[in-house]
Formats: sequence, C-alpha cells, structure tokens
Amino acid sequence: MAEIDQQPGKEAPQAADQEWLRNYLNDHAGQVEPGAQITPGTKKGPPFALLLGGVIMLAVLGGLLVAKSRPGAPQPKNTAGDLGQGVASDAGVRGHLVTSWQDKAAHYKLKIEPINFPEADGFARATAVNSQPLVFNVRVLNVVGDAICGKQVVLLPAAGGTLPAGADAFKRITGKSGGVEGLWAEGTLPCSADQYERFNYWDFTTNFPTVAEQDKMLGIAPRVRAEQEAPAANQTRQAQSAAARAASANQRAQKKPQSSFFLQGDDHATSFEPGRNLLTIGPGKSFVVLRAVDLQTAAAWADDEALVHYTCDQHAICSLRHSGSAAVVLARMNN
Repeated sequence: MAEIDQQPGKEAPQAADQEWLRNYLNDHAGQVEPGAQITPGTKKGPPFALLLGGVIMLAVLGGLLVAKSRPGAPQPKNTAGDLGQGVASDAGVRGHLVTSWQDKAAHYKLKIEPINFPEADGFARATAVNSQPLVFNVRVLNVVGDAICGKQVVLLPAAGGTLPAGADAFKRITGKSGGVEGLWAEGTLPCSADQYERFNYWDFTTNFPTVAEQDKMLGIAPRVRAEQEAPAANQTRQAQSAAARAASANQRAQKKPQSSFFLQGDDHATSFEPGRNLLTIGPGKSFVVLRAVDLQTAAAWADDEALVHYTCDQHAICSLRHSGSAAVVLARMNN
C-alpha cells in the first residue's frame, strides 16, 4: 500500500488530505506501485502579483472614500448671488452687483450704466474723456446695514494711469454708435465664507461727475435741460429760474460721495393681498410685487411676520430681502 511522504517537522495530513488520498487510490487502483510517494494535490491560489494588485486597489479605494468624507473648506450656505441695484441719482448712474462663491473666494460682477436715456450722452462723455480716475467704492452690507467688506473699482483715465493697490479696473463697454454705454468689472471681494453668508445688499459712493457737470462737458445749460425734460405747457419762468439756481449752487458746492440708494429701511411684513399683489411692511409701507415668481415668497413673509429689509431707488423700484433667506423680491413702493 502506498504511503504518504511526510517530511520531518511537518504536521500530519488533515482530514481533507486523507479523503483526497482515498479518492486517489480508488481512482488509480492497480496503478500505484508499492513505495511510491504521493503528494496530496492542492488548489492553486491566485498569483502573488494579483494579490498585491488587489491590496493596492483596496487601499486606493479606501483613500478615496476617506478623502470624500473628510470635510473640506467651509462652503457658504448663502446662495443669493444677485444683490440688486444701486443708484447715485446726482450722477445719473446706477450699478448692478452679482456675487458668487467659487474656489474658496467671493467673486463679483459689476455693471455701471446711465439711469435713463437722457443721461446717456453725459455718461458717454464723462467716461471717454476723464482725465482723473473715476472711483466707485463698493460696500457689501448685512441685513441691519453694517458693512461687511468692500472693494474699490476704478475707471482709469483714457490716457492710462496707475491702479491703486487692492483696486480693480473697469472696462468700457462701447455701443453700436461708438460711445461708451456702460462700465464692467469683475474680480474677487476680500470676504471670508462667514462674511459671504451674511451678504444682504450693497451700496457705493463715487466721484463720478454730477449731471450738471456732465451738461457742462456737453455745453448744455442746466436751464435748457429743464426745458427738454419737462413739458412746455408746465414750464414757468419761476421753475426755470429755480432749476438754474439749483444747478449753479450744485456746481459751486464741494463734491461729496453720492449715496446709491434713495430709501431703505427694516420692518416686519404684516399682510399680503394676493389679488393686488400688495405686501404691507410695518404700519405704513406697502409694495406691489412685480414678478409672479415672487408672490409665494411675499405671502410666506407675511404669514411669518418676517423682518424685511427694503432698498429703493429714486424711481421707487425696490429690492426686498428677508434675513436668513436667499430670496430677493422685486417690488414697486405703493405709497
């Protein structure tokens, strides 16, 4: 009978080997010579290289899962990118500021343009021949009006100049007629993620020439402008004289930064009338909601008696915001 070769120091065959031997002898009856060495067959395992590759693959996958679960830089919850419109009525200009959080920084896009068509010629002239930098000091504010962070954006003279440290430069937007119809700038704001979460609205001050100064550049007398803008039937000699005196006094006065908003305030929403799209804020202010998409938001504010911050330009067009909400409701002041 064949014997199993057992090397010194090796353990005795296990039950599986014994079973394998019995099966082998039965299958090879009469073929095994006495004294022959029979080594139990074993299943070949995977090659070492394959095992090593599997281990490396598992390590890589584990690393990816850990990296994915590990918290990165804080991402602001505030997604209200459009901060609305700002107006400098004395200069006849308005701005629109849009912000976003990208690559761990607060990015902005800013456009400055004339408020109305009558100011377009003066705007084009002032931005084409400026011999001194035209400066816009932009401030981003929270819901209670505290400045969070800001940026200085400058239109350099047409002949060139040096940009102040930390400031961004405007680009001139040229219309089909060849005149400047707007200013454009984009860049980053020096604001942290925590500050970005508290963005609510914005304002700016500027040394942009006043409307009267723009008229002077164009050779238009203030009195003539008053005649152009008001119906002739409603013009009187006294009104013309008063307009001329006011313009003259404005020219003599020392130029000061101009506020971008005509009216702003905070109060609680008290009621909303769906049929009239009328949102009442506080005891005495009401606003007509202009966009259908904002009606549900306005109604929810009234139901919750939410604290609303409103900013309105000289045309009574207002941006309404609720602290802690990204929604911006556009409305017209009703009183």
